[in-house]
Amino acid sequence: MDVERLNKELVKESLLNYVVHFEELDSTNKYAKENNLPPDGIVLTSFQKEGKGRFGRKWIAASDEDLTFSLVKKFNISVDNIHLVNFYTSYILSETLKSILSSHNNIHVHLKWPNDVLLNKKKICGILLEISGLHEDEKNFIIGIGLNVNKTEIPDNISHKASSLSNETQARHCIEDILIEFIGNFYRNLHLINTRGELMTAWKKNSELVGKKVKFLVVADSHEEEAEILDIEEDGSLKVKLANGEVKNFYSGEITFVY
Repeated sequence: MDVERLNKELVKESLLNYVVHFEELDSTNKYAKENNLPPDGIVLTSFQKEGKGRFGRKWIAASDEDLTFSLVKKFNISVDNIHLVNFYTSYILSETLKSILSSHNNIHVHLKWPNDVLLNKKKICGILLEISGLHEDEKNFIIGIGLNVNKTEIPDNISHKASSLSNETQARHCIEDILIEFIGNFYRNLHLINTRGELMTAWKKNSELVGKKVKFLVVADSHEEEAEILDIEEDGSLKVKLANGEVKNFYSGEITFVY
């Protein structure tokens, strides 16, 4: 990891206040939280040993091959709009990857509710938000991101639904280039956080879910449902029509898709 370059292009250019790098770390989110790091900085590691995704799932990173980091940020945002940070992060990452991969043929980047970034219909990224100060005007966010970049070995049990940039493009990619472009895009487009309709419209345009029939598990009782997706609403919920004709809205954490 070229930390000197990251400091030069991210800190000295006044996008971030600091870059903290470790060759190996249990979890960048855990480190940022336990050390109460100030906003506008990143913690990254060349090898994350205990990365976590939604529902506590393990995120397996490859040493020196993947991008694993946490962005520490404060947002003056209401509790009702916290979900926008999640959608904003995945949207900005997808736009970054479209730019990075623009020279490659037959590459398709799109979004899957609530925050998955897919490449050629396979998941390449995990995003985990941790929030504190919910009763304050300014809330503290730790935005953890794990992106499969140059790893080539995907476990057999998930190879049908997960991949990496390298596997899909048959080329290696510069991790520093991706991080620098993502942070630049993230800070340049922060106005979208305050324009809920514009952000959610842009997010939906980059998703292919509306109109599709899917299967999912309801987390509360683990029963399986089939439904047609009608919309992704501004409050972040997924509006679906169940097999029995009932129309319901589900929020992140309430359901998980069945592949």
